[in-house]
Amino acid sequence: MSTKNDTADFDIFGIDAAEIFYEQAGVEPVLPVIQYITGAPDKKSTASGNNFAFTGCFFVATDRYAEKLPGFEPHTLFTQSGEEIEGQAAHKLPDLILLGSRACWMAAARSPLPVRFARREYEEAQDFAATHPEDNSSARGKLQLRIAFPEIEEIFLLSFSGTNVSVMDRNQISNPGIIQSWQRKIVAAYNGEMRKRARAGAGKGVQVVVPNTPNCFFSIRGLQASKLIPDEKKKDTMVPAFSKVGSGEKTSMITKPHWGDEPSGNADNALLTSLIVRSPADRSRYQALSSEGDTWRDAWSAESLIELRKKLGVGNSAAIAAGDDSEETPDTVSF
Repeated sequence: MSTKNDTADFDIFGIDAAEIFYEQAGVEPVLPVIQYITGAPDKKSTASGNNFAFTGCFFVATDRYAEKLPGFEPHTLFTQSGEEIEGQAAHKLPDLILLGSRACWMAAARSPLPVRFARREYEEAQDFAATHPEDNSSARGKLQLRIAFPEIEEIFLLSFSGTNVSVMDRNQISNPGIIQSWQRKIVAAYNGEMRKRARAGAGKGVQVVVPNTPNCFFSIRGLQASKLIPDEKKKDTMVPAFSKVGSGEKTSMITKPHWGDEPSGNADNALLTSLIVRSPADRSRYQALSSEGDTWRDAWSAESLIELRKKLGVGNSAAIAAGDDSEETPDTVSF
């Protein structure tokens, strides 16, 4: 199916495409990018089949990954500039393993490399965007998740932009993002149960230390491009839920990622059993891949991006105090 996507949150030949060029420039190894694409209410169609421009989707271009992914189907994406991108798309991702995450601000899509600022450099990113109106870009968030799919050797980057960075990566106790909710209800629930059993088996008064099981030993199941709800006029028809983003005259209605299989509370033992990686070989592989991602994640630290901007001769290259970005960026989830 071919669809035109002209939502305010995505243009693959704009700021999102620039991250692909960034990797191809030799700064980092090239990995296939699965891009989250928002849906828009004006793209509703009566045609049969998936309408990804309406529901939102996860899209990977054929020139980045040609093999068929489970649950994906052929899809042609039309960008705002009228370019056609051949690839494949899905509304719901298959079970995936989370190997790491990183986030930054992108202030422009200047060729050949985008101008990136670290999570704690928001003001610097905004200042840069304000002084470069020719790029027609304000500072917007970019989140990448380094993921693997069981039974597939390749590693992927799952990419989110703009408002949906917060939807995925928000680190708030009262209103957590999808990643933090998953960590609490799946990973932390399992570790808590294991500690409880260890204490019970050791007997009263015996101190027991149980190492935490890492995130990469569990699958994320049910990650969807949008939440589907009954149509107000046709109750037997499911349509995506839309949210208003922006302010003033610059607003739009878009879809947001949704964890369709999220339990209401902590996962029970049956669900935990179905999500945990059982194979020792797979566990070793995922743990090694997670460790290998340290350099990948650190490439978006404030220090690394300042050095990169110095080489490019753009942005504010003033030195800042070294430290952990997450201390000043509460929305960051560390792995």
